Amino acid sequence: NCSGAGRCDGATGECECYSDYSGEDCSVKDEVPVAKNVAVVVQLVWGIRGYTDGQVAKPVYEEYFRPLENETQAWIASVLKKARSRPALRCWQAPKTSFEIVVPDTPRGPELPGYVQLFYTSSGSQSYIGDFGTTGPKLTGNITYVRAAMRLNVLKTLGPTDLEEHYRVWAAFVEEQNELAPRGARVLMTSESWVLMALQIGIIDSTVMTFGTAVVLNFLIILVFTRSLTVSLITVVVILLVVVTLLGA
Repeated sequence: NCSGAGRCDGATGECECYSDYSGEDCSVKDEVPVAKNVAVVVQLVWGIRGYTDGQVAKPVYEEYFRPLENETQAWIASVLKKARSRPALRCWQAPKTSFEIVVPDTPRGPELPGYVQLFYTSSGSQSYIGDFGTTGPKLTGNITYVRAAMRLNVLKTLGPTDLEEHYRVWAAFVEEQNELAPRGARVLMTSESWVLMALQIGIIDSTVMTFGTAVVLNFLIILVFTRSLTVSLITVVVILLVVVTLLGA
C-alpha cells in the first residue's frame, strides 16, 4: 500500500511516492529545510581557545595554532566534512563555508593568505567577513584564526529543552574531534542559539527552585501556626493547583 504515501504500480509492484516522501515503500518522510533566517547557526573556530570574562569579552588566541601548515588545513577540512556527513548534526550541505571554498581539495600550505585575499576580492561577499582573522588590515599579515559557520536544519525558535538535545550532540562531536586534533588545532564551538538556550534554562531552573523554596516555607509557617499537618498539606495543595491553573497546564 506504499504506506499511504504513494501509488503502487500494478505492473512492476513498485511505489511511486508522493511529494516529500521516499523509500521503497514511501515510509520515509523527507525533511523540509527550515528557513535561513530562523535556522540555528553553529560557528566552529580554530585559533581561539576562549574568551575573557567581563563586559567586553576578548579572544584568547591559541599560541600553537599553525594555519599555514598542511596538517592543520587538512584537519580543519576533515572536521567540516565529518560534520556535514553526520545526520545527527543536521548540517545543511550548502552553502559551503569560506574555508571550504578557499581550500576545496588539497591544502594550500604557506600560500593560504594569498588565496584568502583573492577569495574576498573576487567574491565581494560581506557574509564571509570575519571568517579569517589576520594581524593586518584587509586580510594582510598573519592568519590568527579560522571560522566556519555551519547552518543547521533546526529552528532556533525551539524551546530550550529541545535545543539542548541538539547542543549535546554538537558538544559531543566537538569533544571527539578535539581528542584527535593536532597540537594547536582544537576547535571552539560558539552559537547565539546555545547562549540563549543556556540563559533560558538558567532562568527556568532558578524560578523552579525559588518557587519550591517558597512552597516549603509556606508549609512550615502554616504548620507552626496551626499545628495541623492536614491543614498545612491542604493549603499547599491549593496553592499548587492555583499556580497550575494560572499557567494553563
